[in-house]
Amino acid sequence: PQNEPAAKEVAAAPKDPSKKAKLDTLAGRVQDDVDAIAAALSRDALPVETTGDSELDDLLKREKVAVGKVETAGVGAPGTSEANPKNVSEATDELKRLHPQLEQLARDKADRSRDPAAKKRIQDALGNLKTLLPQQEVAAKEAANAAKDSPASASSKKAKVADLTDKIHENLDAIAEAVAEGRPDDLADDIQREKAEANSVVANAEAGDVDGLQDSVTSIQKIHPRIAEKAKDRAEKSRNPATQKKVDGVLRELQDLLPQQEAAAKDVVNNPHDPLKKAKLEAISDRIQEDLDALAEVVVPQSGTTSGGDAKE
Repeated sequence: PQNEPAAKEVAAAPKDPSKKAKLDTLAGRVQDDVDAIAAALSRDALPVETTGDSELDDLLKREKVAVGKVETAGVGAPGTSEANPKNVSEATDELKRLHPQLEQLARDKADRSRDPAAKKRIQDALGNLKTLLPQQEVAAKEAANAAKDSPASASSKKAKVADLTDKIHENLDAIAEAVAEGRPDDLADDIQREKAEANSVVANAEAGDVDGLQDSVTSIQKIHPRIAEKAKDRAEKSRNPATQKKVDGVLRELQDLLPQQEAAAKDVVNNPHDPLKKAKLEAISDRIQEDLDALAEVVVPQSGTTSGGDAKE
């Protein structure tokens, strides 16, 4: 928006060098920012892995763009601009303002993580960034001032900036992935809720509580699709054929058992004194509990492990 009125001022006073200089400065900064975005996108920097936290996702994206600005100021964006020494300090100042916010939020996530391995990955990545970000600043300044160097020397300095930038991106991605893995596990909570509701189906049926029975059935119908979707997603991300096979088999069985449980529960309500119908309901419910436990075993992270890491045939 600042570019437009500056351009109009130049048009109104074409012989005023101060107005032309102001416009040139603004235009240069716009070009630098566009180049930084182009550089970031060329590295598949956006979007980042979703962490489940919109504030952290936003900070990670902004830091990736800021890191791209430092790189662009040092080496230039391919095919769009030359290195711009005067912007290296400005770009790194922006990064220095942004990174402490990201670091604090990521450390908070690590402290609340239920997964020790994910917590360590966040801490390790933050430690790496503490070293890499200053190194990138130094390397970018050296590359930006390499105009009088031999072509080989200049190329080497630019390559160092690119390498450090790649490493920074890798560590930002590692934070995103670890936070996503270590956040409070809503899948685990959903599985426990479904187990409780399945038990309530039996209790309500045996008590003849039709309204309570319907409430439990309705709750399961809402919870189970979420469980199935998340479990399938984790199994796919595990890239473990044993995990994928186990999850698919358990979900297929639950898809059959849950309607059977509802029908058996209604039979018990209609025939409260029939022990065979009661036994059938309890047998189906026991199998549902076993399947939900088996599902949790392979898709819910256990202490010190990642989900799907020790699936059993």
